[in-house]
Amino acid sequence: APDHLLAEIGTAIYKNPNAVILYQGRTSKPLVSWGCRLADRAGAANHWYALRCSCTQKCYFTHSAKICKIAYLCGMRKGLLYLIPSPIGDVAPAEVIPQSVLELLPRINHFVVEEFRTVRRYLSNAGLKGKIDSLNFYLLNEHTPKEQVEKYLQILLCGEDVGLISEAGLPAVADPGAYLVELAQRADIEVVPLVGPSSLMMALMASGLNGQCFAFNGYLPVKEPERTKEIKELERLSAKRGQSQIFIETPYRNERLLADFLQNCAPSTRLTVAADISLPTQFIKTKSIEEWRRVVAKGAVGAADTAKGGFVIGKRPCVFILLA
Repeated sequence: APDHLLAEIGTAIYKNPNAVILYQGRTSKPLVSWGCRLADRAGAANHWYALRCSCTQKCYFTHSAKICKIAYLCGMRKGLLYLIPSPIGDVAPAEVIPQSVLELLPRINHFVVEEFRTVRRYLSNAGLKGKIDSLNFYLLNEHTPKEQVEKYLQILLCGEDVGLISEAGLPAVADPGAYLVELAQRADIEVVPLVGPSSLMMALMASGLNGQCFAFNGYLPVKEPERTKEIKELERLSAKRGQSQIFIETPYRNERLLADFLQNCAPSTRLTVAADISLPTQFIKTKSIEEWRRVVAKGAVGAADTAKGGFVIGKRPCVFILLA
């Protein structure tokens, strides 16, 4: 486009940040430089322009650090953000993931994931084995800067569908992917949750505890005295409201958390220990604190002493539920 036309378009965009840019051509190479020139002409230090090439149907962005605000483009629909469940453990996807979800996976080319290797293995086992290298993966874990996650949103705004997959179970619940969902909702992007295994709900279902009133507390503080204080406060709240309190823990700290419950909770308080949910080694039991003390006391610390009838959780995914 000639400079005078760029100036005219740039002025219009500066006055209307939601302007739409259309570009049609045989090659996509001029897109980035054309967008940068357009942004400069607009004097728009606080705008982001995205362009779509009609021949390749791929999105290209102006790579300027100054350009950060989104402008919708080319009359394209916004993409859908699919919240894709994954197996909780080492199990075939077809055993725990609905067929409708598995059939959707080949139609998605962009995946925001918590861990690359886990998701690649999952998708491969789900039937995408020969397609993995052609897919686009973007990392989103607890160390991913918010600024990076905000860039992932641009894929959706360009009309591309995105799948969000956590390392295990349902994404965005006790999962860093929640921030991408928040951004999508703020940008009026449709979020599509898909059916799949949830260790939290499956543990609650099987616990025999209050499934009408419950609260998920995530991880307890690691350090004392905050940890003990939090346990006692949540037990008090559970007794007052009749509310089931749900916790998770890093597998190598399972034994410590169980010991902390046994040491600090009242004998009549009930505790569910739910480990390896959905796996052949699944264990879900609810007992009073007094009963758990007797069971654990019979076993050897750090090992499952089945000869003595003892119990040790071991280093495996586990959900704890408390009801006073």
